[in-house]
Amino acid sequence: MRLVEKTAGDSRYEEWITAAREDGRDAILSAIKWRSTEILIERDLRRSQASFAFDVLPADELDEKEKAVSRAAEHFLRTEMETPLYFGKDTLAAVASSNIDQYLEIAGALFEEISAKITGPRSIPRSLSAERQDAIIREVAELRWEGLVRRLPQGYDAKRFLEALGKYCRDQTFRPTAPYMPGVTGFAISMQDRNTLASEDEKKIKHFLQLRNVITSLVAHNLITPHLDRRAKGSLTWFSI
Repeated sequence: MRLVEKTAGDSRYEEWITAAREDGRDAILSAIKWRSTEILIERDLRRSQASFAFDVLPADELDEKEKAVSRAAEHFLRTEMETPLYFGKDTLAAVASSNIDQYLEIAGALFEEISAKITGPRSIPRSLSAERQDAIIREVAELRWEGLVRRLPQGYDAKRFLEALGKYCRDQTFRPTAPYMPGVTGFAISMQDRNTLASEDEKKIKHFLQLRNVITSLVAHNLITPHLDRRAKGSLTWFSI
């Protein structure tokens, strides 16, 4: 197993490995515990290399910490095992991203699939499996993605922007230590930079005009959602995808 090989010969993690191995829950929960343990060990390895920590980590410390990373661990597992991610009404609402056209297109595709299973007036509608729901949502997303260039005024540049943003979000989400749980879903700029893009004279920001046009187009078509004046490190505008 990957985690056992990674910690071979390191007694610091013996109790954590034993606790994960002896977990008596069902297969899914046990797998999440293993993945949570791996994330926590990755974090500790980075800290211990800097601080020269060698003490054995107790199992009860694992129990305390794994709750904080279990959602990230489950997301990592589902992605690595290629199990369905997009299914259920809550997920349907989430993937629509407050975009009514997108919501209706996805819901319509799911409804059409369910309707095809009804064979007569007294037929009981059948539910769709998680695998089929996931496949349908991905198919709709792929069609919308392919049509992006035609739908948006800044379609080509908007697609390139989203491709780069998506790669960045994925790279950050799946870092071994899972620093952003359960994942990265957007980007932020300072309110000052936002005001510059929105209000500054075009002659003064010629090198940013294309960026402004692309962001404006994406916001107008509900492909990213701005959240103004978020408080983090200063005052920020957060754009979620």
